[in-house]
Amino acid sequence: MDHRWVCLTIFLVLMADTARSQDFLQRFQYIGNMYSDLATAERFDVIDIAECARRCYEATDYYCQSFEVGYNAICYTNENNRATTSVNMYESNNFVYYERKEVDECAEGTANCSPQATCSNVTPGSFTCSCNAGYTGNGVTCTDIDACLANPCDAQATCTDNPAPALDATCTCNTGYTGDGLVSGTGCAACSTLYSGLNPSHNFGVYQNQCFWSGSFRTPRLNYMAAKQACQDEGGTLAMIKDEATQTFLRTHLRGTSGHRQRSYWIGLDDRDAEGTFLWNDGTPLGEYDEFRSDAPNRARDCVTLWRTRRVARWDIRDCSVLKPYICQLGGNGSK
Repeated sequence: MDHRWVCLTIFLVLMADTARSQDFLQRFQYIGNMYSDLATAERFDVIDIAECARRCYEATDYYCQSFEVGYNAICYTNENNRATTSVNMYESNNFVYYERKEVDECAEGTANCSPQATCSNVTPGSFTCSCNAGYTGNGVTCTDIDACLANPCDAQATCTDNPAPALDATCTCNTGYTGDGLVSGTGCAACSTLYSGLNPSHNFGVYQNQCFWSGSFRTPRLNYMAAKQACQDEGGTLAMIKDEATQTFLRTHLRGTSGHRQRSYWIGLDDRDAEGTFLWNDGTPLGEYDEFRSDAPNRARDCVTLWRTRRVARWDIRDCSVLKPYICQLGGNGSK
């Protein structure tokens, strides 16, 4: 035999193997612990011929194939999940056997979904991204839906979008107004409009969505029961100071009214029904918070006033028949 032909044959075989190897490297890229088909985005494990044969005949969910330009699949799993073969398997370095892998990009964290989106694995090499509730976008980019864009608030209210997953906004009436702030609700109204029977109108203040009004020097002084009735006629009560925050608000509010030099006002607290058992005008007991000036006995005095100076504001128990200015507390929802 001519040795030159033998060498040429070996050289041509090696050249063919090298070409096939280059074709494989051009088509597949090694990512993580498996290969990725650059053409189809499917993922594969490279296996030997014996393992390929076993999986083709025994497994029901594998696709085992050889890679060589111009050759068909060695074996695969058909649509009925029965392993079949098309041609014999050749033990040759010219073939690279591989199996198709079901890759869950969502579980692996390789999907490019937004942090505000839900990733769903569809098929090998395929996934979808859907923006979560309260967000809008294509799934890769998701932004919070701004509920304020729909203008849900009254013209006298400030709109604040509630962060997703909430789909609504918070409407807060501006200073001097009360109500739920919603165009679809009570909106926002000035206390002086809602309670036009109380004058002067500039002596109103708003705290926790309720209107507070205090009398001026020109407002008739009333005894406790008459003052309580005057507030009830407007749909409210005498002011009920159930916590320090309300006490602080009233102290500040009174400084800016036309009756700011007055020292004491009736508030909605008394023990007229049972001596020593103080109840607010709404029937609730006194509770833990109080600002009484003194713990001295008060059997002849049953009604409470807010007594104040420039520096302090305390409560004083007085005879209910005394004529004094008073503070009304009105509504909680913008209505009488």
